[in-house]
Amino acid sequence: MLNTPTQEYANSAVFHRWPSAGLWALGGLACPTLCLRASLGALAVLIALTHPLVGGAEPLATGRALHERLEQRVGLSWREKSLREGLYQFAQTRGIGALLDRRVDPGQPIDLNVSGMSVREVLSRIAATAGIRGTWIGPLAFFGPSVEVAQLEVLLPRIHDDVRALPAPVARRLIARRATKWPRFTTPRELIEKLAAEGRFQVEGLQQVPHDLLAQAALPPMPLCDRLAVVLAQFGLTFEATSDGRTLKLKPIPDDLPVDEHLPGAVASTDGAASSDGGALSDGGASPDGAAGVDPELIRIDRMAIDQVPVGVVLRQIAAQTGLQLQVDEAAIDRAGLSMETFVGVKAENVTLDELLQRVVAGTGLSCRREGRTVIVAPAP
Repeated sequence: MLNTPTQEYANSAVFHRWPSAGLWALGGLACPTLCLRASLGALAVLIALTHPLVGGAEPLATGRALHERLEQRVGLSWREKSLREGLYQFAQTRGIGALLDRRVDPGQPIDLNVSGMSVREVLSRIAATAGIRGTWIGPLAFFGPSVEVAQLEVLLPRIHDDVRALPAPVARRLIARRATKWPRFTTPRELIEKLAAEGRFQVEGLQQVPHDLLAQAALPPMPLCDRLAVVLAQFGLTFEATSDGRTLKLKPIPDDLPVDEHLPGAVASTDGAASSDGGALSDGGASPDGAAGVDPELIRIDRMAIDQVPVGVVLRQIAAQTGLQLQVDEAAIDRAGLSMETFVGVKAENVTLDELLQRVVAGTGLSCRREGRTVIVAPAP
């Protein structure tokens, strides 16, 4: 089911906020709220979803407003409702941003009858019913095929690392937050060029993007790098910015990303709290901006189930989904004869973020403590 912006790795239908390695999928969808639900790799954390507003609805919510909307109780009765129409209408009327991957059949009929559920739970139920995976990318709830969403969850933290490594003036252009919308029949190449032009980049490799016509959609305020990532990922592509700030080079998503489409995903609890980007980027590309300012003390994990997943992967996913920085003392861990590749299994319900971190490293010989928005991993004393 969907949680607030967090992610959860789940079997084919889970919502991730990160991806599945940082974003979680939830039996089809992850959702943003102040609570994590996920199975990453087997890890589940849920993040709240946001759906782009199309037309004259209220502005898409972010931060605390998004969390509050996701907790509202609602009822819903669908009979053979088309997936995209139902998802977008449900999210739009509540000011929540959501985007359906072009590779998912938008017309598949959905039967759904719920009462007294929170909005985030309904989003998760929609994803699970459709057999897809959802993940939170900041304040955007993104739904797509399980494997591809899992790849995006792993890819986003890498993109953020690459952006941080760029010269500050270039990084600032890629982390600039804006809302974006496009009308029906926009071509993918037009949209990609529009986004690149916003950051004053030329695009190299645009011929890799096939000709297509997109459905109307809107994205809430998000960093440019995240908007590019979510659009390009639908074509199996990612990007690399040149250090001189002139060009965005499009390239295929690596086929060796460590993802498992059978793992439940996780979703973070509030907008940006557990985004698949491994944490929002700060101005200048130096550090995260606190994932939309969500206080880690407010994050709770509603449900998480993982089995035989490397502890390092789980921790990276949690950090990514909750907007935290992960600091690993690799040298000390090696000297102690320990490893971040140790496989772990965790089942947790209704726990705090700190409690979850302790459960993840239990029995590995590692210690894990949080100092503000930084999670420090080292050998246990």
